[in-house]
Amino acid sequence: MTQVRRLRGVNRVGGVIGRFGPNGDSGVWPVHALASDPYYQSVELLLHFDGTSGSSTFSDLSKNNHTVTVNGTCTITDAYGKFGQSFGNVAATTDYLSVPASNLGFGAGDFTFEAWYLRTANTFTNSIGVTLWQPQTHSSGSNRINLYIQSDNRIVCAVFGTELAASTALTWTANQWYHIACTRSGGAFIRLFQDGVLVGSNSNRTNNFPSDTTYRVQLNNPNHYIDDLRVTKGVARYTSAFNPPARAFLP
Repeated sequence: MTQVRRLRGVNRVGGVIGRFGPNGDSGVWPVHALASDPYYQSVELLLHFDGTSGSSTFSDLSKNNHTVTVNGTCTITDAYGKFGQSFGNVAATTDYLSVPASNLGFGAGDFTFEAWYLRTANTFTNSIGVTLWQPQTHSSGSNRINLYIQSDNRIVCAVFGTELAASTALTWTANQWYHIACTRSGGAFIRLFQDGVLVGSNSNRTNNFPSDTTYRVQLNNPNHYIDDLRVTKGVARYTSAFNPPARAFLP
């Protein structure tokens, strides 16, 4: 008899893999043939935001199995999800997830940061916008990388006080999921993508991004959600236009 095993919201059946839906039924979501990620050993953080709706337990499916700490009120929700559940609809800037990990600095090397993002209304109650990635040490001269969607609808990669690459104001349709990616290749070329389309770049960013003790995912606003966040160190997965992933990131 084929054994079925449930692992952190992931359904493994022999040689196939699927995600559990809101009712815990693997049949809710398609089951795909198992195809390994060739860069999995370079994945430093992998958050699916799956689990029991209302739960404040978040798991890292990377090889590091980082502890994800809840600050304020942060829960998994069934209301929205690109694949399974998601995280979002926080009420304040004091509600965020933090990952204590010293190995998430990119140094002078390549990287890929990516996640799925949705908003249910085209409004921001906080002018900070949505912070997809921020180091704990966020101060002048820290030279640690940040990635956020500003309230003016731009995607921005920055260090404190300096934009390294930015898009123009983009169109965001309410209740539509968008794949967001930021990469650096050749130790210098930073690119920003929205749904696989290049929307911003800078070819001369050789910054050395040092590690920090803790990193944050801080949405800052209600009606904004995130799913499937992956950080890959040493690899620029996307350097030109691409088709966004059609399924959840494989562990």
